Amino acid sequence: MDRRYEDGRLFQNWTALSVMLLVKPLQRRVKLSWALSNLVALLCWNLFTYRDLWQRLDAPFGTPIGSEVAEQTRFLLDRIQPLRTATAT
Repeated sequence: MDRRYEDGRLFQNWTALSVMLLVKPLQRRVKLSWALSNLVALLCWNLFTYRDLWQRLDAPFGTPIGSEVAEQTRFLLDRIQPLRTATAT
């Protein structure tokens, strides 16, 4: 067997084991019962976002902080008149 192939395989194994050591405690601590693959996917998606990790893991389907409706949009939505329905007389 080629030495480079063996080194690459060892590197992949050690990387996977290291990730498991980091992610397993997260999986045990969160309130929801996350599948390991879903937890890793969520961590990858939110890798470069600034959010509280425990809040995000405990309530993943909530609205993230900073995604509220912009002030301009709120101003425009307040000005829209509802449609008037014809009333029978």
